[in-house]
Amino acid sequence: MVDQSEKLVIARVSPDQWETYRQVRLAALTDSPEAFSSTIEREQRYPEQLWRDRLGANASLLAWLDGRPVGTVTVLDTALAETHGFTGAWHLVAMWVNPSARRLGVGAQLVEAAAEAARSGGAPALLLWVVETNDRARSLYERLGFRATGVREAYPNQPGQWEHLMVRELA
Repeated sequence: MVDQSEKLVIARVSPDQWETYRQVRLAALTDSPEAFSSTIEREQRYPEQLWRDRLGANASLLAWLDGRPVGTVTVLDTALAETHGFTGAWHLVAMWVNPSARRLGVGAQLVEAAAEAARSGGAPALLLWVVETNDRARSLYERLGFRATGVREAYPNQPGQWEHLMVRELA
């Protein structure tokens, strides 16, 4: 858990904060390239406007610990889509916590903030995909109220791996 002397703040990122968000996103892609559906090479080339557009279209959150960004998560509003039988559910994506801030409760607080953003947006549920070999992430999500749906798909970043769809009801 976060030490009492340290202050953790979770806040939505505005398009004007694109440079800070870009730094965190590139750090995530460097640290855990297999966890994302993109590459650092691709995203390093993104122009400023693409970063701004991303942040304006989705609810991207940053975790700040003592004034420095240490984690991120994004929730995608898919209210008009039907996703594996979960109409209106939002998707939790791009979750990452800096190694220096892991095991401090930052990930749990990011997930809770993402759930609140989805709930505030009217979503009945929050969905996410977790790779079958990522026991730590799956355990975190289960502790936070997610359950396996039984739906799985081949994980495109690692041939032979599967990712599993999890859901958390928000009502």
